[in-house]
Amino acid sequence: MAIPAFEHPTAATLVRMAIAFVFLVVVAACGVWSTLVQWEIMEKVNTRLPASEQFQALWWGPFKRMRLVEEYRRLFPDGKDLKRMYWLVTIALVAGVGMIITLGSLF
Repeated sequence: MAIPAFEHPTAATLVRMAIAFVFLVVVAACGVWSTLVQWEIMEKVNTRLPASEQFQALWWGPFKRMRLVEEYRRLFPDGKDLKRMYWLVTIALVAGVGMIITLGSLF
């Protein structure tokens, strides 16, 4: 079954697809960048924690992430890394919504 918008794409459809692709690139870039920031935070926190309490790089879940944020705020009360990570996630979410809206207009 063919999707009508893609059988004979118009110029407007191609523009929408290009815009959606740009949004997708922004989502991917912000996702990778925020992961790198989280690793930086983990390394900073690990330098100040005893070996038994240090964070491992694998098997992340919401509770481990919350513990990392708590430890970071405790050890670095003036740290800006969390704000940078939250901004990247916010930008990724906004770009994701933009991509969905842009692609949604094609169907």
